[in-house]
Amino acid sequence: HMEPLRKTLSMLEEVCNRDTSTILVSRLKRIDTIINKLSRPGYSFVLTTLRDIAGCRLIVKTDDDARRIAQAIQATGQCRGVKDYMQEPKESGYRGIHLICRHDAESYGYEKLDVEVQVRSRLQHDWATAVEAYDMITNANLKFGDGSRSQKRYFQLASALMSHDVENEKNARNELKALDDKLHVLATL
Repeated sequence: HMEPLRKTLSMLEEVCNRDTSTILVSRLKRIDTIINKLSRPGYSFVLTTLRDIAGCRLIVKTDDDARRIAQAIQATGQCRGVKDYMQEPKESGYRGIHLICRHDAESYGYEKLDVEVQVRSRLQHDWATAVEAYDMITNANLKFGDGSRSQKRYFQLASALMSHDVENEKNARNELKALDDKLHVLATL
């Protein structure tokens, strides 16, 4: 997946016009992480269909920038799938846009290898980083749907408030404060 990853990075640099405010990172999934994903309870992943062995993440200033960049990536013709978690957030509250780009690795004789590209705003990235840090500290495993109802609700509300996606902001803030008084999430982080 290294060759497709390089090709994707090159394409992303062009799409971003080398904008210095954009953070672009990449990674190849470690073998132990692949094994854990393949054996995750309740899922039926198969190695040949994993779409995120190679991955890139673009962190941009705003939600509008994320949408604009995602459209530009789609316009390259290398994108074969999109999941818009900004339009329809995951149950956890996660927001971002995931695109699957496809490239060949001619020098290795492989065709049509996938590279997942995640596009997030800085605020969305901060939220996701907070969830990962909280999981590491508490072993809640919220990223994969575990954790208590209160913990899940806390991060759902935080995400909705950060995206101005609540009907009554005052009530949502009060509920978040009450949950923090119970869970001490901010103090934990």
